[in-house]
Order: sequence, then structure tokens, then C-alpha cells
Amino acid sequence: MPDVQVQGEVARILPIVMMAFFTVGPMMMVATFFQAIGDAALAALLGLAKPYLFALPATFLLPLWLGQGGIWLARPVADMLLLLLTLLVVLHHCRRLGALAGFKGRDD
Repeated sequence: MPDVQVQGEVARILPIVMMAFFTVGPMMMVATFFQAIGDAALAALLGLAKPYLFALPATFLLPLWLGQGGIWLARPVADMLLLLLTLLVVLHHCRRLGALAGFKGRDD
């Protein structure tokens, strides 16, 4: 027989933890893209930023301000920060390639 108290806690915590889970797949694809084009530095940045730059500090700092809820918010906060970093990296890459400069036709 399942423990009702455990079920209640899981029902309370799971929506919080899964809040930003939808961002994981696309961000992994972007990191894989950079690995495929030979930009290992950006691929490594995107692959290692969540666990080391975002999740660890969030896990220790958020509970100081938010109590127990901060522990459970650490994962979605880390996911959203990684999403922001990923968008900035992609924007920088596109600008570096000139992809966002607008279409300029060739003078043939």
C-alpha cells in the first residue's frame, strides 16, 4: 500500500521540478550542433553550464532565501538560466556568421 504522505509530497514537488523540463531537449540539440560543426568550446560551455554554473549555486543559494521550496526550484531556475545562455550563444553565433544582418543580394 503506497504511503499517502509520500504521494502528497510528490504531487506537490513534481510540478515545480518539471516546470522547465520542456527546454532540455532543444538545448541539448543546440549543444550537439556546436559539437558537430567543430566548436567544442561552445558545446562544452552549454553542456557543463547547467550542472556547474547554474544548478550547484542555485541548490545552495535558493534555500537560503526561499526555504525548502528553493531546493525544488533549483532545477527549473538552472534550466531557465541555461535557456538564456543558449539563446545568447546562438545569437552570438548567428551574428558572427552574419545571418542576422539581413539578406543582402549579390551584385552579379
